[in-house]
Amino acid sequence: MGEDKGQEADEPLPVPLPHPRQCFPNCAFSGSVHLPTLATSLPDHYATLHVPSTADLATVRAAYRALILLHHPDRATAVERSSPNAAEALNEAWHILGDPTRRKAYDRESARQQQAQQELLTSSCVYAVSIDLSLFTAHYHYSESNSPEPKPEFEDSLMPIAYTHPCRCSAEFRITLEQLEQGVQIVQCEGCSERCKVEYHVVESGDEDEERASDRAEIPV
Repeated sequence: MGEDKGQEADEPLPVPLPHPRQCFPNCAFSGSVHLPTLATSLPDHYATLHVPSTADLATVRAAYRALILLHHPDRATAVERSSPNAAEALNEAWHILGDPTRRKAYDRESARQQQAQQELLTSSCVYAVSIDLSLFTAHYHYSESNSPEPKPEFEDSLMPIAYTHPCRCSAEFRITLEQLEQGVQIVQCEGCSERCKVEYHVVESGDEDEERASDRAEIPV
């Protein structure tokens, strides 16, 4: 009985979206939407060690050593001592990321779960509005600053690096070329919790006649 209660307590709570008013396609909407989550998910060992997923072994080792020292009984503050599981999480992260074979297996499973989560989101009624990609603004690498500028009219051969569409909160939805190539459709506004489904379909290179005839935005591959 104790184990059952513990498992129930560890289950993530659904996250409500506070203000969407529409939900497509053809699903009932009662004022809020709960995001679906996978039943189990891997711990984020990279976040535990405060390193990016691209960090090399030396960086991972240095981060682990620095953090584990903070939780040594002689050095830990009262706040750190109040988190007895922190050292255990650090040791587990180092056990996985410090070994190349275990790290590769972890990365593969993490990528698989992320893809499964994206598919779950895409197949579920969790977005507030559906917008065709042709209504988004394309952005290119033409600015000397970090912010990409809209494409000049005389350049038709380059692919945009991202597309944006304004959200009603005054921020914007953003989807990158990489996300489009991966088949991502659900994106969240950069300024609020509202989600948008980007409508598009992929066409094979060479299908130019079909591409011109279609009104739906397409991503050539």
